[in-house]
Amino acid sequence: MGISPYYLGRLFKNTIETPRCYLEKVRINKAHYLLQTTNLSVMDICYEAGFQNSSSFYHAFRKHNQLPPQQYRKKFSQH
Repeated sequence: MGISPYYLGRLFKNTIETPRCYLEKVRINKAHYLLQTTNLSVMDICYEAGFQNSSSFYHAFRKHNQLPPQQYRKKFSQH
């Protein structure tokens, strides 16, 4: 991002969430978009959204949606 970890921490100091939580939400939102608008595999979406492995993606996705990615796609897909 081109800024120091110290400065990034200061930017988030007056917010409720941590930089890590914010980044996770951004990645989940990208996964939502890709699940709804593409036919990419869930594994491809995992990496495209910035997750390092499918386990962390699956865990974070369920935490935010109470659904696994496959069920989310079935429920909200535009295809």
